[in-house]
Formats: sequence, C-alpha cells, structure tokens
Amino acid sequence: MKRSSLKSLLGNRPAAVRLAIVLLIMVATILAGKQWEDVHVESLRKECGSLFRDRLIPAATLFHLNDRFYSKRATFEGFLAGQVEEPHKTIDYRLGQHDTAIIAAIEEIEKTYLVDEESRRLSELRARLADYSQLEAERLALHRKGENVNYDLPMRKAFGLVHDELLGLIKVQEEVGQQLNHDAIASAAQVTALLHLQLSITFLLGLIASALALGLTPTRPPSSRSSKDLH
Repeated sequence: MKRSSLKSLLGNRPAAVRLAIVLLIMVATILAGKQWEDVHVESLRKECGSLFRDRLIPAATLFHLNDRFYSKRATFEGFLAGQVEEPHKTIDYRLGQHDTAIIAAIEEIEKTYLVDEESRRLSELRARLADYSQLEAERLALHRKGENVNYDLPMRKAFGLVHDELLGLIKVQEEVGQQLNHDAIASAAQVTALLHLQLSITFLLGLIASALALGLTPTRPPSSRSSKDLH
C-alpha cells in the first residue's frame, strides 16, 4: 500500500509542476500586459492633453489674435478716413489696447509646446507686426501735423504680411493637431488590441490549467480485498 501511494505521488508530480508553470505564465502575462497597457494609456493621456493644451488653446488664441488685428486696422483706418472723430490721445490709447492684447496672445502661444516651424513663424509674426506698427506710427505723426493721410498701399501690404503669417501659423496648428489626433487614435487601437490579446492568452492558459488540474486527480489505492487476494 505504501508502494502504491508513492507511485501515485510520483505520477502526479510532473502534472503539478506543469500546472504551476502554466499558472506562473498566466500571472506573468497579466502583469506584463498591465505594464504594456499602462505605457500606452500614459501615451494616450499625454497626446490628448497635448491636443487640448498645445493645439486647441493656441488655435483659439490665434483666432482672437487675428480678430484683434482686424479690429486694430478698422480703428486706425476709420480714424484716418475721418469716420471716427476722436482726439489723438484717445486713438493712441485704443491702438495701444489692441497692441497689448496682440502681444499677450503671442506670449500665451509661446508658453505652449512649439514645433520648429511654429517658432520660426512666431518670430516672423513679431517682425511683421513691428513693421506694421512703425508704418502706423509714422502716419499718426503726419496726421498730428495736419497732413492728409490715408490707409495707403504700404499699410495694406504690411497688413497682408502679418495676415499671411497668421494663416501660416493656423496651418501648422492644423497639421500638428492632425498628427497628434492620428497618434491618439493609434494608441487607443493598440490598447484595445492589447486587451483582446491579453484576454485570449489568459483564456487559453486557463483551459490548459484546467486540463492539468484534471490530471491531478489522485489514484485510488487498491482495496484491501485485492491485497488479501494477492497474499
């Protein structure tokens, strides 16, 4: 009887080892899948955050900046055309308000993450704005002297150059935003695929573990009657 029990124990040992290995692989697969999932989820979180912080907010700021610039032109052009009867001190103040809002908007954009093309275009925008403001100041000085000044061709060209830089910035924003959106969709797809793979592997290993567990059923010892018959 002791020999039979020992044989049964030895016979079950390989199945027990295989079951332990399968369970270990199952746990390792779940942990590795969780780590991989965390990496992709963190990447997805950063991409979504960048879409809002570095693309959506600057895009809205560019819209307001462009609106401010058009308002500044309308104010100045109307003043030169005599449509607005205001003293020079008042018009200086109103134009200064627009300038302050425009510079504040540019500085707000510069605080976000910028690709090289955005940094270059923002520098160009500042330069074009400085050129426009210089022409504006010159015409205001002539107007104070009583000379007949209008919103002439050089002013319109300077305005067009600033507007071109704004359109270029908006285009870059769209391109980078589309790339971030593509990366976010790809990361989400990878997380979904990883989850399905993890579930499939876990299910398969579970079936294998169940089969091995069935092989661990202890062998029934021979009855005492059979033992007597042997004697």
